[in-house]
Amino acid sequence: MKSNKNRLTILQLLQSVFAALIGIQSEEKLKEAFEKITLGQIVFCAIILVGLFVGTVLSIVTVVLAVYT
Repeated sequence: MKSNKNRLTILQLLQSVFAALIGIQSEEKLKEAFEKITLGQIVFCAIILVGLFVGTVLSIVTVVLAVYT
């Protein structure tokens, strides 16, 4: 089990994932994140990102349907 000292904070986790998603994260930061990330953090981040994705798609569909119907 990884100690709390070596884990990423929630802010660091979200920054790292966002930077990786848009392709601006350096290889050094990526390696550091992989060394410090835990399974719980991966699950937490996945839930947030899936929620944001679904919310965005639903919002776009709602706006498009409202405008064109």
